[in-house]
Amino acid sequence: DIRLNPQQEEEVLIKGARWAVENGYGQPEDITFTEANGELKGAHPEKVSHRAHERGKNQLGTLGSGNHFLEIQYVEEIFEPEIAKAFGLEKGQVTLMIHTGSRGLGHQVCTEYLETMQNCSQKYGFKLPDRQLACAPFHSDEGQNYLGAMRAAANYAWANRQILMSLSFDVLEKILGKSANKLGLSLVYDLAH
Repeated sequence: DIRLNPQQEEEVLIKGARWAVENGYGQPEDITFTEANGELKGAHPEKVSHRAHERGKNQLGTLGSGNHFLEIQYVEEIFEPEIAKAFGLEKGQVTLMIHTGSRGLGHQVCTEYLETMQNCSQKYGFKLPDRQLACAPFHSDEGQNYLGAMRAAANYAWANRQILMSLSFDVLEKILGKSANKLGLSLVYDLAH
């Protein structure tokens, strides 16, 4: 039940997972085990529409639907021992997997910029073999605006997963009656959707 004011939401879109840790959701070392330290530089929250901001305002710390899930898993077999060891995984271990992203905020950013980019092929003089390949030149205003908005959405997604992980650890501590440290709970790795 996380409710953000506009300033807090902008901080999430810039800081990503770091915002979550700074606000009590997780440990500083979690950032080390997060792709890009959970923060894509060059995010531009001002390139995210008001509608996308509204959709994301009350969705931080939520799972969503569709192919999103949070499940407890069991390591039954190790296929790559060196890689498993590097990640601290071993046979018989219980793990938690969280698959979610930037929720309505990112979906809205994608929808709006897809519409914008559908006109770019005519504007910049190129032909697309399929309209689902809508794009814009990287250095164009449309390309740079999209990149800044999507970086902000990626940062929101990292904050969202960090918060969900922290809340999940809280539940496990409460149910099992032991601290996260005693239970050996720690982030293996978080990467962009």
